[in-house]
Amino acid sequence: MKLIHSDTLRSTPREVKELVRDGVYSLYVVEHAKAGFVLVTDRGDLYLLSKAGKIMPAPNGANLESFELREAVSFSDAPASGSACVNVA
Repeated sequence: MKLIHSDTLRSTPREVKELVRDGVYSLYVVEHAKAGFVLVTDRGDLYLLSKAGKIMPAPNGANLESFELREAVSFSDAPASGSACVNVA
């Protein structure tokens, strides 16, 4: 798992970073023309994130297999929200 500083994705809301840190949401480095990351929510919804962390909708019909996932990502400095860790790698 790759740890990054929360400022790397400055456009991503703090609450999303906390959910990633807690393992509720999953974040992956992705090989994509318009995005640097893919975010997966606890409901399985997918979102692309720009390299600055701007959240964009995934293309219609996209699933995790639609992307070249590189590695899982978490934040080294985002505060924990106090919820249970679910997707701990």
